[in-house]
Amino acid sequence: MENSSVNVPFLALSVEARTMLSTMLNPLKVLPTETNLPRDWRGIAELIDVPSEKMGLFESKPDPFKELLSFLSESNERNISIADLTAFLAVIDRFDIIDDATPVLERDVDEYVRKINQLNLEKNVQTMDTIQDSSILTFEDSHRAQNNLPLCRYDAFILYSEEDASFASSIIERMEGEYKLKLCSKDRDLLPGLKFEHEVIGKMIEERCNRLLVILSPSFLESNANQFLVSYAQAVALDTRCRKIIPCVYKKCELPPSVRYSFCIDYNRSGKLWNFWEKLSQSLTITSQCKDSNASLHAVTSTLGARNGTDLPTSVSSPSFEWWDSEKPSKPSLPEYLDLSTSKANIPTGSQQFDDHVDTVSLHSQANLLPNSNKNNGSKSSKWLSKIMSPISGKKRGDKDKSKQKPVAE
Repeated sequence: MENSSVNVPFLALSVEARTMLSTMLNPLKVLPTETNLPRDWRGIAELIDVPSEKMGLFESKPDPFKELLSFLSESNERNISIADLTAFLAVIDRFDIIDDATPVLERDVDEYVRKINQLNLEKNVQTMDTIQDSSILTFEDSHRAQNNLPLCRYDAFILYSEEDASFASSIIERMEGEYKLKLCSKDRDLLPGLKFEHEVIGKMIEERCNRLLVILSPSFLESNANQFLVSYAQAVALDTRCRKIIPCVYKKCELPPSVRYSFCIDYNRSGKLWNFWEKLSQSLTITSQCKDSNASLHAVTSTLGARNGTDLPTSVSSPSFEWWDSEKPSKPSLPEYLDLSTSKANIPTGSQQFDDHVDTVSLHSQANLLPNSNKNNGSKSSKWLSKIMSPISGKKRGDKDKSKQKPVAE
């Protein structure tokens, strides 16, 4: 009982325990303890440092120990536990009371602990209900929570102005009816009474919706709240490194900077290769193939990590598309470098000679890159190729020696 009653206040004592202690401690004892403490309720009062004026008041009452407990309950400075009360009985040498009252005190301690645990459990349940209630944002969430189902996730949240509500309604009907997508709209889906509308919409965009479908029009751009939500979605897209905003131009307008450089779906565009509804549905759809590929890659990384004994990253992020990630061209071979360096040092002057030299260098480069072009193989094709590509003092084969002067007829 000593370990469990340390934090149990004496106020947890039942009426039975209080009556038993009063019956045993109220009668005055003549013989004191070795430390000169009274062996009745007065000894406990001295150990608690009860003022002397209160002691006289308690003596005038028919139940002094009951008055002592009442005084302790009204005093906020004295936190006396049942374990302390048991220790006081031991100090005044009243082990007889400890032996007789222990079963009752243990029962009171167990009952107090049970009630405290029950209150904590109810408090935790209430806290969980509060947290769950704060996560219920739509009518669909409320229905699923009543059936103990997980909260609903939407393919897209549609953001539009009041003037474009009819067009947004037609998009919702067609996407949900024909293409089996699930869209979330502020006017149709959000529960009434939610505080801070922009915060709720931002939470839906970030946590509960895969895409944000923006219906762009002049009236949409006049709303600062709409532009703020678009900028917030852009920040979420940069943080998660995924495609978040789907801009749809309903009426011609000047695009905001957040979507100015994005590929927009124009409702007014027409053409044989342009199907607005098909493009819109494909933009809002997340294919299961991507999910399967991520799952398979997660399994592969886990397997490799288990084999190598290292921790590999289990999450796959979007590609960075940085320039240094692209494939670099292969370096030329050493003979090609030598041919190019030699040819650059000996480029002759003159346009005709320069063209001839470029042709020669090109043939040398092609010869080094051609397969099976080893000059030492002794085949007829290699000898014929070497004859064709060998330069002759910067002249082409078949040219006459222009340095020789024609004889002048006398």
